[in-house]
Amino acid sequence: MQKLYFAFILALFGCLSSCNKEDLVAITPSYVTIDSVFVETNLSTEGTASHRITTVWVEVNGVAQGVYELPATFPVTTTGSTRIRIDAGINENGTSSTRSVYPFYAPYETTLELTALDTVLYRKPDGSLPSVKYFPSTDIVLIEDFEGIGLNLEISPNSDTNIFRLTDPNLLYRWNNEANSAIGAGYLPDRNTIFEVRSGDDYEIPQGGPVFLEMNYKTDVPIVVGMYINSLSAGVIQARTAQINPSETWKKIYISFYSEVNGYPNPLDFKIFVGALNLEGNGTKSLFIDNLKLVY
Repeated sequence: MQKLYFAFILALFGCLSSCNKEDLVAITPSYVTIDSVFVETNLSTEGTASHRITTVWVEVNGVAQGVYELPATFPVTTTGSTRIRIDAGINENGTSSTRSVYPFYAPYETTLELTALDTVLYRKPDGSLPSVKYFPSTDIVLIEDFEGIGLNLEISPNSDTNIFRLTDPNLLYRWNNEANSAIGAGYLPDRNTIFEVRSGDDYEIPQGGPVFLEMNYKTDVPIVVGMYINSLSAGVIQARTAQINPSETWKKIYISFYSEVNGYPNPLDFKIFVGALNLEGNGTKSLFIDNLKLVY
């Protein structure tokens, strides 16, 4: 046993002594900072460019680098001309525990010149902030921005109140320089009241892929969002997908309908719905919504 122990020590010493000094030199990184990522859209065909991109999935020269919450600064072990690609990430259903790449935003890629120990801002060649666009194959089958004469939403038979097209400039949602003259509003009096609107059209959505509702909202009552599934074998099913907590400021949310579209037998078509409940004694409640988009 003692001979084996000494043999092991000698072998280990020989291995260490044979290593090249170059193999033991620490890599000096360069650093990249990504402040934020924007979205570019064709307003008439793709709706608002408002977004809530919270994270980026980063690739460096085709190799996965990591996932970073914005704003982010991260090390890169290469120098010189370096190709860096980012995929825009969101919080599905508004929760940080379900972060994912938004499947409808195409990645953005650019080349940066990196120097060891220096920090480089991730920018477009013209110096502007990076931005992503919808994939050309994306289907946006519902855009309700409340700018038109009619609405793509209807009152549900479950609802005790109506939806209003509101034009008060003090309440409107604002995103950069986009024109916005109206939002949708629901008011729930101080009694047991249900507010519920649903899409006026039925949508035939192919199974197998992601489906999302994008929406801007501001509310002092919890909002429930979901789908009516018209199933050949089970009839019409109302599935509640997500509950949105009250917010005093306008926010953006991405709600995934993957389970609703793919989890029910023999679906024929789908409607989305947005609802809220007020109980007597809570006072009058209100909710405001804008820029609904059903995307698959």
